[in-house]
Amino acid sequence: VKGYLDSLNPNLHYYTSLLPIYVKDASVLSKEHADNKEEAYLDYVDTFSNAIGNFAYDSYPLISDPVRGETMVDGTWFQNLRLVAENAKEKNYDAGITIQACGFGAAGQEEIAWHKRRVDSKADITFQLYTALAYGYKEINYYTFWEHWMASDTEEHYTGMVEYPEKNGEEPVKTPAYYAVQEANQEVKKFDHVILN
Repeated sequence: VKGYLDSLNPNLHYYTSLLPIYVKDASVLSKEHADNKEEAYLDYVDTFSNAIGNFAYDSYPLISDPVRGETMVDGTWFQNLRLVAENAKEKNYDAGITIQACGFGAAGQEEIAWHKRRVDSKADITFQLYTALAYGYKEINYYTFWEHWMASDTEEHYTGMVEYPEKNGEEPVKTPAYYAVQEANQEVKKFDHVILN
């Protein structure tokens, strides 16, 4: 696949978006290693890095337990960063990640902690951004720019970077998450020439 895409345009920037390691069923990642999630994930990453080269994966590590009033980082956050970074170094490609810039969760299931992913501050953005950079990631994307406006029986989104207008013709509204991401990106631009070379 990589050879074909390079033949179309060698300067083309492309990547595939992969699953994070915290996917529930490891057999989705690898049938051969379904009993060992880390081995399954390494097999999965290897398959795509060999075929595509550049890829990013989604990881949304910031969790809120509204019942207990606790916030935490998903236990797989650093594991996933390490596994992909090591694979990228071994295979000589730029690791990419899509980090969390909004809150979301399973609608009507507030009692289940992992169903509430949250972003409450600039510190939430910079924690993800700087840890990914520390592991050598070169491409960092944000999920999601627009606050999802469609209600769902299974999932709800909130605190996106930009809210949809409630009425047609109104301008979209930039949220605090928008300005947090903007400030974080401006900080990184001051030293990006060091870490991106």
